[in-house]
Amino acid sequence: METPSEIKNGQRELLKRFLEKDPECVKGARELLIQWGTPVVATSTHFVQVAKVKAYLKNYGNCFKQPELLTIQGIGLNNMCHNNAKYFCDLNPQFTTALGYNVCSCRCGGLMTFEIHTVVKDSRTGKYWDITKDYNKEEQKWFVPLNLTHHEDDAWDWNDVFHKKYNSFSTGSSNCKNCNITWKTSTPLLNAKTFIKDVKAFNERDDDDDDFDEFMRQHQHEMPDFLREMADSGCVVYM
Repeated sequence: METPSEIKNGQRELLKRFLEKDPECVKGARELLIQWGTPVVATSTHFVQVAKVKAYLKNYGNCFKQPELLTIQGIGLNNMCHNNAKYFCDLNPQFTTALGYNVCSCRCGGLMTFEIHTVVKDSRTGKYWDITKDYNKEEQKWFVPLNLTHHEDDAWDWNDVFHKKYNSFSTGSSNCKNCNITWKTSTPLLNAKTFIKDVKAFNERDDDDDDFDEFMRQHQHEMPDFLREMADSGCVVYM
């Protein structure tokens, strides 16, 4: 499918929006790119065995949609996927944000890693597009969308509540002896029962602000400290 013109021609306006709204993100992305300029990448999109991904996700009922291989259209800043998607959709209302997970794997497939990631979805075609520049210069990403049935553009609410709890995970183990690697930043495994319960509660929440304030307060023990403080004060936070 041909890349939409809004993405083809959108880099200048997106950067302009960053400079207006959040110039620190531009600085931060540049610093991260310098720090990770020559990374030793233990896992990659290229090694993903999609059949294994699908089999693993069956443990979580209908919490996830089917994995999709997305071609990266890197018009946004590296490491700033949530902001990239938010600002792009502000500029292009025919797109919505879509939250899910990047999937990578070690060479033998013994370790699969999932990291929270936001892309954009074209409401005209239903197609997902990854607009975040990859720091490792990868051209494609396996992406598994969360099945957020409440409304597809509520990535910000999810991150407000569950960023700390469900930011990243791996399949059963954080290491692969065959490839001699350890993914130190992951949690070993999602608890299927708890995850299914949380997704169900999230999808059943009400649009009313007071209701969402209450939803945040009920889950505040799972939030990063700064979000917990804002939830206590009754604020709804959008990242």
